[in-house]
Amino acid sequence: GFLDQYNDQYDKVSTRTPAPLKRVETKEFYPVTTTDDPVIEKLAIEGKGTVFATDAILAHLMTCPRSIYPWDIVVQKLPTGALFFDKRDASQFDYL
Repeated sequence: GFLDQYNDQYDKVSTRTPAPLKRVETKEFYPVTTTDDPVIEKLAIEGKGTVFATDAILAHLMTCPRSIYPWDIVVQKLPTGALFFDKRDASQFDYL
């Protein structure tokens, strides 16, 4: 991969000196679901947890009381008792 240079202007951001965020059209983002994440899969196989979710799903759950967007999260419970919080395949979840 490639890491772009950090913009030092963001270190000085405050309510008095805002910095506009710009969308980079040349970058591609690959949203990964909980069940497709290889690291989460490895942790689940090793039995190192009982509840699994991605950062985007956790952020969605934490902000949902004030959100105007509907919930679109699927919860799967395996026979081992592990819970997987995942997004629905045809959802707009990645565009929120």
